[in-house]
Amino acid sequence: MVDCQHLRGVECKNTRRNRHGAGIRYLPFPAKPEVGLRWIEAVLDVLGRPAYIVPTPLEHKDLNDWGRNGLSFNALTQSIKTATLRQPLNSGASTKQGFHSAGPDFTEAELTEADFELMRRLRTKDRPFPEPMADQAFQGIVGEIVEILSKNSEPCRESLLAQFLVALGNVVGRSVFCRQGGTHHLKEFAVLIGETARGRKGTSWRAIENLIKAVDPDWVASRIRSGFRSGESIINAVCDEVIGSIPPNKRRVGQPIEVVIDPGVTDKRLMILEEEFARLLVVGGRKDNTLYSALRDAWDGKEYLYTEAKNSAQKATGALISMIGHITVPELAKTLNTVEHLSGFSNRFLWVAAQRSQVIPLPAWIDWREHPELVERLKEIIETFKPHSRELTWDTAGETAWRDFYSSIKPVGDSGILGSIIARCDAHTLRLAMLYTVLSNTLKIGKDQLKAAISFWQYCQRSAQWALGQQTGNRMADRILWALSNESLGMTRSEIRQEIFSRNCANIALDIALSALVNAELAYVKHEQIPGARRKVERWFAGNKQT
Repeated sequence: MVDCQHLRGVECKNTRRNRHGAGIRYLPFPAKPEVGLRWIEAVLDVLGRPAYIVPTPLEHKDLNDWGRNGLSFNALTQSIKTATLRQPLNSGASTKQGFHSAGPDFTEAELTEADFELMRRLRTKDRPFPEPMADQAFQGIVGEIVEILSKNSEPCRESLLAQFLVALGNVVGRSVFCRQGGTHHLKEFAVLIGETARGRKGTSWRAIENLIKAVDPDWVASRIRSGFRSGESIINAVCDEVIGSIPPNKRRVGQPIEVVIDPGVTDKRLMILEEEFARLLVVGGRKDNTLYSALRDAWDGKEYLYTEAKNSAQKATGALISMIGHITVPELAKTLNTVEHLSGFSNRFLWVAAQRSQVIPLPAWIDWREHPELVERLKEIIETFKPHSRELTWDTAGETAWRDFYSSIKPVGDSGILGSIIARCDAHTLRLAMLYTVLSNTLKIGKDQLKAAISFWQYCQRSAQWALGQQTGNRMADRILWALSNESLGMTRSEIRQEIFSRNCANIALDIALSALVNAELAYVKHEQIPGARRKVERWFAGNKQT
């Protein structure tokens, strides 16, 4: 492999540090005979490897001048054949004449080490899967259900629990609420993130669907929908009755007659299931699409949802919309862009890391008629809360625990995508505590229910860190971070501009990208003095300087 580097004497200040693998041959063309050679010697000392010095005819200033004045392929070949091998000043090696096509002799071990080093740099850093959810989150009846499911299927416990809680909240409906900084209902959005397509996300949902079918078959048959492409389509699925007026005859003479144009939907529960959640992110990101805004309003629990249209405006009153999505880590990193997390869309989701917990070639299908006690307990819970309006309040121990938890929440600031998607910690934890309270068949939110909710939320935080911890939402910043992560010696601003962006980068854009990394505590800078330089040089490193 030949790397022809044109080092233009003392005018060349952007030398590369020793980041190349073994086996590369350098062919510098010195500009000025004496000064240029001294500069090349200094460069070789930095590189720590030899180079073949190719002579330039004396009548030409440098290689560029030679190229503009009759450089031919044959002349260049002859010049390369007379190249002089020059060792670094501190190597002690002797200078050899002539050009050898094989280059320096490397041992097999050295070549293997070079292969390993290159593969290490190019391979995505290993991300350990999040620590399991604490056992506190599997308390009561939900723990019994997850234990039965996990023994007979491959999905992890966390994916089963998350989808069960979201589904149960939608089955119960809007009758349960808690007034705390607004009115909260049992609605939640959850997205299962698998490292690959084999995270058993869909399998875990089918296990939960089978259970809910034994409890409320009508809900499974009519209230689970998917494939929405706009906010209008979501509101149409839970819309009110629409009454309009039509003229009595073609001549439009007489009093108009009121008729029912759209009978509407009586069941205001809606479970959105998007097993291809990346598709929803792509569709919602299109210009003028109302999907994100409708989902934000639905999660916020607004009593009235509207579609503003000239001819077919609709309204939905008292709807309870929940959502479950499935996505892989590469899909999420590709599709979740700045608009989505800055607009507050992504922080309305519980991000749950999912994986296959065991290998079962022939998983058993669970017949819930063999577990009549669990099914009857679930039916009793639903019948207690669904028909009548029920307000949940804190008991004394629960209120004290909530105050302590709320005081411990730290502001996320500007910490990249991760900070944006975990910004609603208090609201999610409260709704999870409400779900655990309903499963306990009580109206008082206690300390145990809050502990379970906190354990669940902490797992969601670890999941978000695992999936998106190295993302900022700024594409330039993410490219810089990847390069810095593979450079233990850091990179100067000039090297960042040259090696990452090929000098095609405006100063203001580079400042914004570096600012995003600093604010996310993913990179820091040190100033250093270069001998002979008139000003300090910035050198950037990956990581948090505080650590």
